[in-house]
Amino acid sequence: MAKQELVVPKSIPITFAMWIILFDFAYFEKYVGTFCPDGL
Repeated sequence: MAKQELVVPKSIPITFAMWIILFDFAYFEKYVGTFCPDGL
């Protein structure tokens, strides 16, 4: 149980950060696409 308690608090911020990165990348890609139709 002690090991699980250490893993859970660390995995939550990582998952949250991954979601932020995914949303930011999707928004950035869409924002760039409006000016550069060719993409990156």
